[in-house]
Amino acid sequence: MEEAAMQQRPMRRLVSALRCLLPSVVLPLLIPLFIPVLLVMLWLAERSHGPSSAPPHPTTSRHGWAALRPKPSERLLVFAVHPDDELVGAGAYLAAARGPTLIVYLTRGEASYARRLEVSHGSHPRSARERLGRQRTKEARLGLGHLNRRSERPARTLVLPFPDRDLERLLPDAPTAWQPESASRFYGMARRIVAQFRPDVVLLPLVYDRHPDHRAAGALLSLAALGTRARTYGYLVHWPLWPIPGGYTPRLALRPPRALLGSGLTWYRVPITPSERRSLLYALYEHRSQFGLGAPYLLAFLRANGLLAAVSPLGEGVTIYEPSGVAVSLRGRTLVVRVGRRQIAATLRAIVLYPKRRYEALKVTVAKAPLARGVGHLALPPLPRDTPALIFIQGLDRLGQPRWSTSPRLLLPTAGTPGVPRGNARG
Repeated sequence: MEEAAMQQRPMRRLVSALRCLLPSVVLPLLIPLFIPVLLVMLWLAERSHGPSSAPPHPTTSRHGWAALRPKPSERLLVFAVHPDDELVGAGAYLAAARGPTLIVYLTRGEASYARRLEVSHGSHPRSARERLGRQRTKEARLGLGHLNRRSERPARTLVLPFPDRDLERLLPDAPTAWQPESASRFYGMARRIVAQFRPDVVLLPLVYDRHPDHRAAGALLSLAALGTRARTYGYLVHWPLWPIPGGYTPRLALRPPRALLGSGLTWYRVPITPSERRSLLYALYEHRSQFGLGAPYLLAFLRANGLLAAVSPLGEGVTIYEPSGVAVSLRGRTLVVRVGRRQIAATLRAIVLYPKRRYEALKVTVAKAPLARGVGHLALPPLPRDTPALIFIQGLDRLGQPRWSTSPRLLLPTAGTPGVPRGNARG
């Protein structure tokens, strides 16, 4: 035993010597190697996924974007996919709201870090998700308490029973099987909430969000809010390498990603006062399950202003540049699609999703067109007039498999766009 211990002592001494050399020798050598990598990441964030030929957005100028602040008595409806999304994406507008406010949580966020809870507590996956869902719901209630102190009318909350990480199946272009019954149920519930609350302003996830649940929820919620008297704005939470830099930088302005400047969105900056920012900071601190490595990301949204984008249908003759490099424009009842060299496709397919039977169900119709020299003309099928619709454009290879898909766009058929008489709108 003593001989074995004597043999292990040199190895222990070597390990302890390496531990001493690591912070003093190895790390100083690695830091200069990380600086070029960081500069390349910042450059990619500035030009991430955006077509180089995209024109500057008309609202961008030396004066910045138009300011947007809530009115004292307006009714505000906020849709959040997960608890804390309302603070991260729409916190500046929410902190300044003084009128009746309703926050609808589509899920309880039970899929976030559920695996970590399962491993640390040694519990069943379902019990870990349930525990995390209850914790995040409690954190949302505590966080809103800091904002309610500033308002005479505390914000009300509503939690819907949709599962986390499963909302992407609500759209027909999902990589998994589409669930039309769940999509119709989701749309009908959102439509009833909007009709009963009668909001003046609706805030919802932006369809360009890179989180699949945010993208699906934003598309169907935009479909439900379009056609009402409410003004609808979208907020962005997930985008590659955005916002940069991370951490708490209250003096910096929050700007949209460069790749979204030509996407047809009208951006608005939401000024925020120091006291409102402080309340938002305290509210975010209540979401302790999301802090840790995610703290710099969450705090990066507490800037000198918030950011919202107006949600509006596709306009006649307006060219929209998708972040993937696809340009889309509407001419009459034809969609003109221009595809970049990086987007490989032989055929274009348009998936149109619209409500029928007095908004009781969602229906899908499909149109196809060949792609020649990077340009395709998609003739849209007849749609019920004055009924909002969602359009997804996909590129198919020679075997008919989808290779890429654009973000869902809203379409409101009127006298100048494809439609059928109102008497034929019933399905």
